[in-house]
Amino acid sequence: MNLIKKLVFVFCMMFWVQAFAKNNNILVKKNNGTVNFFAIGNPSSLRINGVGVSPEGSLDIIHDEKSSKVLGSFSFDLNSLNSGIEMRDSHMKEKYLETEKFPTSKLTIDPISFSENILKSKNKNQSEFKGSLNLHGEEKPIIGNSEFLIKDDQLKIIAKFKIKSSDFKIETPSFAGITLGDEIEIEVELNVLNPKV
Repeated sequence: MNLIKKLVFVFCMMFWVQAFAKNNNILVKKNNGTVNFFAIGNPSSLRINGVGVSPEGSLDIIHDEKSSKVLGSFSFDLNSLNSGIEMRDSHMKEKYLETEKFPTSKLTIDPISFSENILKSKNKNQSEFKGSLNLHGEEKPIIGNSEFLIKDDQLKIIAKFKIKSSDFKIETPSFAGITLGDEIEIEVELNVLNPKV
């Protein structure tokens, strides 16, 4: 293939990418949502719920005429967690999460494929997702479920997954005679402006 043919080929490929594929990048800030965690206490079977500010990062939506893919990476401020009891929160952050050493956690989402363009769909799009979570100095793979829903000009994203604190070398939390179970459920909710296609 001579030089002219190579240049024509490159130009055609660039035109095809621009014509048939688009990439929407969404910046996520602290006021765009929340992070919730749920844990069960023993022996009282008390359900403990905590909430924190939205993670910060970016979400990429890559789509063409047939499908869409969503991927992203987010950092979360662990010191923003609040379970409703100040003393318990201090123990959780200082003794167990050790936020002085590890003030943030990072969630990375592998590409999630959808059968339609979620930026145009008014239906709830659900899909399993995979990724990794960096917490307490440890990084582990995760699997969860995600939902994407368009309402007016808002794109609502909910990601749910479960972790085991022992996987991240976090000592089993215990406070006022209540010991938490090893499994913790995490829910990330983001509400951002729907980017124009």
